[in-house]
Amino acid sequence: MANEYPCIKCMKNVTRRMHAVSCDGCGRWQHRKCDTCITSEQYRLMSSGQLTMEWSCVDFNLDSEVRQLSSTTVYDEIPPDTSIPNSPIRELSQTLFDLMVTQT
Repeated sequence: MANEYPCIKCMKNVTRRMHAVSCDGCGRWQHRKCDTCITSEQYRLMSSGQLTMEWSCVDFNLDSEVRQLSSTTVYDEIPPDTSIPNSPIRELSQTLFDLMVTQT
């Protein structure tokens, strides 16, 4: 019998009686104890409707970061921020950025 709802982490089936959460991003399931960082108290409060929280699995978070990186604009220098006047910290940041660019 195939797993209808396999846990993202351990791949064992998630059943109705198990503590598990569905990823808000991809809809796949993960056992609460399989590295969700959701405590049993948080789970109890969510189950009773006393707590609402968003949760995304590691795979969805990584996919989101890759999508974000692929649409990120790359600059040859730190873009000017008119809300921050020139300061020693900004100049140091630009210098460090320039060093990183020349080393790649």
